[in-house]
Amino acid sequence: MPSRPSETKCKYVHSVKSNTSSILQARHTKAAYNGYIAQGRKFLANLMAS
Repeated sequence: MPSRPSETKCKYVHSVKSNTSSILQARHTKAAYNGYIAQGRKFLANLMAS
């Protein structure tokens, strides 16, 4: 566990931003949409487990 919670939050925000931009670039494809759903489910599962 990192010593500073703010550090973790920054990393989390950064990863969300980069994921969002890559999704927006390819959102017109069905595969990208399915990938987005899978990512969201994985994220929620991790959130519940923590």
